[in-house]
Amino acid sequence: MSARGARGRGRSQSGGGKTQAQLRREAEAKREAARAAVNDAAANATTAMSSVKKEEKVPREAVKLSCQGFEITDENYASMAEGLMDPAKGSAFGKLTTTKLRGIYALIMNVYARINTGEDYEQHKPDIQYLKVRMAYEAGREDSVKAFLAATHLMKLVDGIASFEQFKLYCRYAEALVAYFRFFGGRDS
Repeated sequence: MSARGARGRGRSQSGGGKTQAQLRREAEAKREAARAAVNDAAANATTAMSSVKKEEKVPREAVKLSCQGFEITDENYASMAEGLMDPAKGSAFGKLTTTKLRGIYALIMNVYARINTGEDYEQHKPDIQYLKVRMAYEAGREDSVKAFLAATHLMKLVDGIASFEQFKLYCRYAEALVAYFRFFGGRDS
């Protein structure tokens, strides 16, 4: 073999002057450095996460709406509606029809559709009060509606609505009343 051939043996094809073994060692060193960097970053992130003070959960205050000794909250409105609409517990809405009840619910939902934020609530306060007028009209036309509004306090609760959150609670309560009326086999028109 010539001197030139001996020098060329083990060299890379690129002609950079490094042997393949040297290139492999350099590549392995780069991979090791990358692994070490990733491990260091993970360790730092773990340390940072463990040193972050855990947020203490502050108990939230329940939203409440009440009138004349009757109170609903965002934690009990569904069970209150169920108890009022359950015929086994003395529900006296025998002549109330689904059509009448859905008419009252539609009044409430028409206002609810316009109120999406606290600012909307402030703007539509008069519409919320107008619900009482419309309910009074419906109650005057039908005794079963009057009995329903008296037992569920839907008309009187309007006066207690003082915030957007309370209005949402009122709407959910109304929805629960309709749902349990149907659940317990409420009359169709």
